[in-house]
Amino acid sequence: MAFLKLLNNITLLISLVLIHTLIYKRYQEQSHIFKILSGILFGIITCIGMHNSYQFSNGVIFDGRTIILSLAPLFSGIQGSLLSLGITVGYRYYLGGTGAFTGMVVSVTATVLGILLVLLFQKKEKTRNLFSLIIFAYFVNLVMLFEFYITFPKEIAIVIVKTLTIPVISIYPLSTVLLFYSLSYQIQTIGYEKIIENSLKEKDLLIKELYHRTKNNMQIIISWLSLKSLQFEESELQNELKKIVNKIYSMAIVHQMLYSSQNFSRINLITYVNTLVEKIDLSYPDGQISFHKEIPNISISIDAAIPIGIILSELIANTYQHGYGQSNCGDVNIIFKFLGNDQILLTYEELNNMTFKNSGNTLQFGLGLTTIHNICKTQLNGTFQIDTEMFFKVEMCLNLQSNKIRI
Repeated sequence: MAFLKLLNNITLLISLVLIHTLIYKRYQEQSHIFKILSGILFGIITCIGMHNSYQFSNGVIFDGRTIILSLAPLFSGIQGSLLSLGITVGYRYYLGGTGAFTGMVVSVTATVLGILLVLLFQKKEKTRNLFSLIIFAYFVNLVMLFEFYITFPKEIAIVIVKTLTIPVISIYPLSTVLLFYSLSYQIQTIGYEKIIENSLKEKDLLIKELYHRTKNNMQIIISWLSLKSLQFEESELQNELKKIVNKIYSMAIVHQMLYSSQNFSRINLITYVNTLVEKIDLSYPDGQISFHKEIPNISISIDAAIPIGIILSELIANTYQHGYGQSNCGDVNIIFKFLGNDQILLTYEELNNMTFKNSGNTLQFGLGLTTIHNICKTQLNGTFQIDTEMFFKVEMCLNLQSNKIRI
């Protein structure tokens, strides 16, 4: 009966003590607050233990408070352990009974021995091992039994020692070691989590700075090419430089969005396409082409975003230069349809483009369309189809998780 009751009591206390790790995780960098809170926690737990104790006789109770108090200096500091002791002694005094004095003496002794262990570990770090801890656990509980023997009347003391020696010696030291390593493991895990968290923050800052610098470098290249194009009178050369600028800008947008985002590997497709089309449209001030877009609200990886941006840049440039002749006036549909399984269908359609309808013109694969075809096939592992029966229409089924070589 005594064995099972004590085992139940100690199991409850050990379970409650693990709450200590939550306090450590929250206040580990604020040592004074942590010590106070953990000291209060250990004190409350010992009170719960006394409330759920094994009652040997009227006013004589046994519980696992010596386990908690002996380890409190290690995990809440000396100040915190003294706070725990004060709460424990106060509550034991409140409970009263013939064993109140012994209970308070045992509590003080366990705390003092725990403080001495802390000082020993601080002086000789090598003594902090399993063997030392086992010796300490047995010593604390043997001292407790000795205090029972010398503070109770001899007849009662003999009965107590005979009844409790085996349960105490078999349960208490093992529970002390178990609780010590449980708390140590939890604290060590929190420490590793903190190191990993700080490392990830540093890497996030590094990645953001990398994206920011890449975007700035691309902006410098864009500005340089834009200024350079003004030196040439040939419109064809200017258009080619403009196409190069827009391709670079399609990549710069990706880096800008990644820099501004919490996710450093994916960007929103709607925001990306709208920003890119608007920027390219502004680079052709003489054009009056309306772009009608249908885009699913999904995020795509940087590996998919950059080639898609280059494809759109090339298609829009092709529309302005060849689609509607000198009027540069028309409507274009840009439709993305998510097909599932990481596949998306891109349809680019120039409405009212009569270049190929009822004419002998055949589509010639120039450098622009060849570039689009190659990116679609090699970078996005997709299919590419052009339909000129009515208007100029391109359909591409793109794989958003392609394992092909990156651009």
